[in-house]
Amino acid sequence: FAREEIAELCRGRFELESVLCSAKTGEGVDELRSVVLRQLRATPAPAAARHAALSVDRVFSVKGAGSVVTGTLVRGSLAVGAPVSVVGRRGTRAAAARGLHVHDKAVDVAAAPSRVAVNLSGLTLDEIDRGDVVTTDAALTASNVLDVRLRLLKKLRDSEPALECYIGTARSPARLQILRPETER
Repeated sequence: FAREEIAELCRGRFELESVLCSAKTGEGVDELRSVVLRQLRATPAPAAARHAALSVDRVFSVKGAGSVVTGTLVRGSLAVGAPVSVVGRRGTRAAAARGLHVHDKAVDVAAAPSRVAVNLSGLTLDEIDRGDVVTTDAALTASNVLDVRLRLLKKLRDSEPALECYIGTARSPARLQILRPETER
């Protein structure tokens, strides 16, 4: 039943390949591995990027090292010693990548896509938040305005209450301002 319900919900939106499996008995797990591997092989390599972008999901301190952030490096690469900017709701702050770890291993360079821990010099824990972006793009600035084209599943009105916007690991309250309704196109 769940398989058909998921297929119906995804129809016309996503390509879907489903596999029934059980973590308890192991039934179907080999088929699941095959499907995941086939999909990964069919996924195009990410385009080369001039600048790095890592959305911060954790901020903590390591004794003797200082401020550390973790996140997924989704674009570009980071190198030990390289200047970086931390961009977020507090604006843009300069820092440097003092150290890098990928899967608990120290590296000199981390390339996307990968999970990375970055030891930042020049910033304290209080100056970094979940949702900030670590980047090598010195020109990147924070904004609280985002233009999007939406295909709505239900009618909304300007200033709809309780909207939230999720970008990377940032979560922010949002206000909707309809610029041009669908009927005017």
